[in-house]
Amino acid sequence: SRLQHVIEEGEPDNNEGFATDSKPAVHRKMFLRWGSVAAACIVMVFFVFKRGPSKKVELQPEALQQLATQYGSKSQLVLPDGTKVWLNAGSKLGYPKQFTGALREVTLEGEAYFDVTANKQQPFWVHTKAFTVKVVGTAFNIRAYADEDSAAASLIRGAVEVEITGKKNNTVFLRPNEKITVPVAQTGSQEFKESPNAGTEKSPEPEIKKTEVTTDKRNTVVETAWMENKLAFKNMSFQQIASSLEKWFAVEIKFKNEHKK
Repeated sequence: SRLQHVIEEGEPDNNEGFATDSKPAVHRKMFLRWGSVAAACIVMVFFVFKRGPSKKVELQPEALQQLATQYGSKSQLVLPDGTKVWLNAGSKLGYPKQFTGALREVTLEGEAYFDVTANKQQPFWVHTKAFTVKVVGTAFNIRAYADEDSAAASLIRGAVEVEITGKKNNTVFLRPNEKITVPVAQTGSQEFKESPNAGTEKSPEPEIKKTEVTTDKRNTVVETAWMENKLAFKNMSFQQIASSLEKWFAVEIKFKNEHKK
């Protein structure tokens, strides 16, 4: 007997201003026929992220498009609602073809700058491993790389509400030129999920810092300098600088002396 499987891949909408490192997936159908000695496997990938501190949401593959940038490159994208997103090197943005329902929700791993189209009836949420940023219409920068020990959100214009993942009743409001930094575990995982020990043992409270955005002598905002193709550092360790240089130039930097980090 023969068994016929059909695989269908969705194609992202062609939004004006869309730019990416690789060509979008072409809508295609692949027909696999099984013979007596041949077999094929279909692997489905599910994107999982957290909505709020205690509730997990699973999205089907067809519900999310993904824009990914390689190290050494950047991309720009216009979302279906007109929101503009600049994606830094080594980052991944998950977003739907259309925003339906009460919320506009996207997921981010890495760094991105958002200029959100205002819509009070449909707030805009950005989910990261460390926190969820909730806005109506504003401009802000998020840095949340899986290989870094902290994640940060910097507000440039408007107002945002930051809800820390895994902490109840812990919401931080930011005003323009304010920044929040949240320590995170370096798991390298792309899944947004609770700790397996949640509810059985108490985790130490992370040290969450709320500060002003960093500026240099020329009043350049360090957190968003990358959008102007600039690298700016201030009060950062050599290890943090090396991490940024690796992503920017797509290279690997090694320290002969670990104490110099």
